[in-house]
This record gives sequence, structure tokens and C-alpha cells, in this order.
Amino acid sequence: MTRIIKKYGGGGGSTTKTIPDWMPPYLETGLSASQSALTGGDLSQVAGFNTTENAAQTNAVIQAGQQDAQTGATLAQANQVLSTAGSTGLGVDPSVLANNPQLKAVQDATIRSAQIGIGGQQAVNAKQGAIGGGRQALQTSENEANLSAALAQQNLDQLNKQSATAIGAAQTGLQALPSELSAITAGSNTLQSVGTAQQKQTQAELDSQYQGLSRFSSLIQGTPWQSQQQTSGGK
Repeated sequence: MTRIIKKYGGGGGSTTKTIPDWMPPYLETGLSASQSALTGGDLSQVAGFNTTENAAQTNAVIQAGQQDAQTGATLAQANQVLSTAGSTGLGVDPSVLANNPQLKAVQDATIRSAQIGIGGQQAVNAKQGAIGGGRQALQTSENEANLSAALAQQNLDQLNKQSATAIGAAQTGLQALPSELSAITAGSNTLQSVGTAQQKQTQAELDSQYQGLSRFSSLIQGTPWQSQQQTSGGK
């Protein structure tokens, strides 16, 4: 019979395990294989980044710039709307009315309609002999005031409409920003997940010899051997 003595530090004692004579050759074989694996570097291999992970990381760098650009554009738009609202009370600058073809068309139609109405009223006045004098001047002034009021109201309505649209777009942009940023990196995230799984498998293959030696050691020691390692005062 062969005896193996295992010592414990920290003030503990030691445990002596008697093994059969047929076992040492297997131990020698296992230790030899362990020595070869150790000197060959097979017990400390680390799987590097694979092509899929490299592609994911390259894309991620590019997409980080895209995210910055998207964030900057969205915040710039929102800040412009808020700045305009702070200075004018509206989400757009009133100068936008000068370049609004729809508003111009509506106001041209309003002016033509007013001119037709004024012409008709003048024809009635002519028939009644009410041309000239203070009455006609008063009516003309009233017509002009009504037309100005109508045009001003149209301007205000259009400003409110464009203001609401601008503020709504800014709010929607800010709310959608997190989803947009996530969407930008969706492809890279998928590549990274696939690459990580591939790297995990590669690492497992690199560790196969270590795992085999570990299992061999466990088989040699066995659970009873482990349970007999405890001695009084040991750790």
C-alpha cells in the first residue's frame, strides 16, 4: 500500500490517505500530463476577440458617432423651439409667415372677397345717392379695419398652428430619442451577442485539457477522499 500525506496550513494537522498499489501509475500519468499542459501553456489559454466581435466593435464605434449626431440634432431643434417660445411666446418666429405660400393664398382670397364686397356696397350707395361725404369715408374706414382685422386673425391662427406643430415635433423628437439611439446599435448588439457565444465556445475548447485534468483529479480523489480532508484545527 502507498500512503499520501496531505498537510494543511494555518495551524492544522495533516491527513494520511492509504491508496492501493495500482493507483500510483495513474497518478504519475496524470501528473505528467498536467506538467506537459502547464509547460505548454495549455492551462492558461484565453480566447481572443473573434471576427464577429471585431465587426461588432467596429460598428459600435461608428454608431457611437451617429448617436452623438442624432442626439445633437434633436437637442438643437428642441432648444431652438424653446428659445423662440421664450422670446416670442410662440414655438416659431413670426417671420415664418412671410414665406408661407398657403397663408398668402388664403389672405389673397380674403382681400379679393373684401374688394368684391366693397364694390357691391359702393354700387348700392351710388344708386342711393350716397357717394362722397363723411358717410362714405366712414364706411371705407370701417371696411379697411375689418379687412385688417381678418388678415391679422389669419396671421395669428397660422402662427399658433405652426407653433403647436413645432413644439409637438420637438417633444416627439425628445421622447423618441432613446428608441432611436437603441435602434442605431441594434445590429451591433446582435453581432456582439453572437460573437460572445462564439468566444465562450472557443474558450471552452481551449479549456478542454484543463477540464479533463480536473475531472481526472476529481476521479482520483473521489468524494470520500474530499470528506476525509477535514482534521481538527485545520482549514
